[in-house]
Amino acid sequence: QNKALRWVVAQDPLKLDVSSEEFRLRYLYCVIYYGTGGEKTWKADKSKNWLTEKHVCDWDGVSCNTSQEPLQLNLTDFGCSGPLPLEVLDLDVDTLDLTNNRLEGSLPRELGKSNIVNLILGGNLFVGAIPPELSRSQALRKLSLENNRLSGTLPLELAMQHPPKMTTINLGGNNLKGRIPDFSIYTDMEYLMLDRN
Repeated sequence: QNKALRWVVAQDPLKLDVSSEEFRLRYLYCVIYYGTGGEKTWKADKSKNWLTEKHVCDWDGVSCNTSQEPLQLNLTDFGCSGPLPLEVLDLDVDTLDLTNNRLEGSLPRELGKSNIVNLILGGNLFVGAIPPELSRSQALRKLSLENNRLSGTLPLELAMQHPPKMTTINLGGNNLKGRIPDFSIYTDMEYLMLDRN
């Protein structure tokens, strides 16, 4: 966080007013950059537009609407490492896709409070239990946590989202065990993958 703040305040070519929305956005994305090993582990060809004078919407992996509000953050195979920064919850994006990186540690329970519609974190090194709090998200439709090192039992709460909106649950390729919850409340479910556990 300190590095991110230092960059936005002292090194950002735009020299933005600290009270502006663009300053806040650039700070949050800088926290993601530094917090996931940006300067050390990110692939150079993937991050060449980050921490430049360009608008956040023009940074690699960021997709925005016509009002220049970020809608998606897709850092698939960027070389991200370390724990998942809690600041991702403040990004206010519909899709968070961090597939095929080296993110590690446990999944934050706070993800259940987010407005993320598509949470895609497959192909990382996450460990521990799947937070039952994920079921509290009223926005979540797609949950992809495949090919990590998650363990423990499948939370029964995952089958109790209210209102039930999930269409995709992919938890394959982990170390989960125990009883499979009844997912029949999800009448729009298109894809349920629990293999290789």
